[in-house]
Amino acid sequence: MKKLFARKKRNPRRSRRVKLALLIFMLAVAVGSNWYVHQPPEWRDSMAKKLPSFVVAVIEKAGNASAEYTDNLGFTGHDVFITMPAGIATNAVFFGAAPRATTNAPPNLARLDKTGFSIAYSPAHRHPWWVAYKVFPVESLATPKRPSQFKVDTAVGSPKHDEYTKSGYDRGHMAPNFAIASRYGEEAQKQTFLTSNICPQRPDNNQGSWRDIEHRIAAIYAQERTVWVIVGALPPAKAGDQIVDAKGRSTGISIPAAFYQIIVSEREGNLRVCALLVPQDAPRHAHPRRYLTSVREIERRTGLDFFNDLPPVEQDLLELPAASRLWPVGRANTWFILKDRLMQRAKRPGDFYSY
Repeated sequence: MKKLFARKKRNPRRSRRVKLALLIFMLAVAVGSNWYVHQPPEWRDSMAKKLPSFVVAVIEKAGNASAEYTDNLGFTGHDVFITMPAGIATNAVFFGAAPRATTNAPPNLARLDKTGFSIAYSPAHRHPWWVAYKVFPVESLATPKRPSQFKVDTAVGSPKHDEYTKSGYDRGHMAPNFAIASRYGEEAQKQTFLTSNICPQRPDNNQGSWRDIEHRIAAIYAQERTVWVIVGALPPAKAGDQIVDAKGRSTGISIPAAFYQIIVSEREGNLRVCALLVPQDAPRHAHPRRYLTSVREIERRTGLDFFNDLPPVEQDLLELPAASRLWPVGRANTWFILKDRLMQRAKRPGDFYSY
């Protein structure tokens, strides 16, 4: 009877083999998924149609999580760049010329030049169609106290603060409070709180991936060199998607289907560009790199022509490919991003957040 119920002795060699096999499998998944998310978007889209959806979801999640750090350290991914063109204006908020509206853009865009940034406001949508700003290294990132309310821009009759109240959408800055206030001071900061500078954004979008991108630009990229940024909105997912105010009335403020950021800088004699397209329903804790896209895709969906002062050949080189990573930031800044992300995750949705 004792033999019958005796516990089988564990084979230490077998246990080690199982652990080693599991470790090798996990390493293969990490390396393979990291490789997968660095492939061109078109290739990933075609593979997504061939693989089960749950497999694609696991690969994307694991790949973006690991690539977030290997990209930051410069081990993986590639940038989009061309040799720095001669004779391009770089002393304004634009790198070169302002975006040019084509036939697909909303009509009657109103150009508003503020301190440190410019806005193309759409009366048809009642929010900005694009906003351009320039940031650069500063000794201190300290900012004045954040204003408590947004104000109407009398130049265009933009929405009132209360039109967003209880709508389910944040008043999402396009020219960011933190980036502008830390470079141009209190008066410029107040201009970012005009409603001509805001779009309706889901809280998870505004306080998640969007904030993460703004944070990198203001606190990291622009502390190394001058950076030019163009941000803006896409048309609503369906015609008539508009904010409803606290009293159930339509405000006429269109709800964008997504938002984009085009980031530009000069590095080692090259003009470097990174473009992102963040959907309105982006999850709060999504890694921003999953939204990398090409400038040409943003042009197609917004009706705008960017970098239109460059020759056509150089435009194609800069706009057709999509970068496969956000710009590397080094070991110290990688740790800085990780700490900041952990702090943001500890907050509850709806808590006040910086920037």
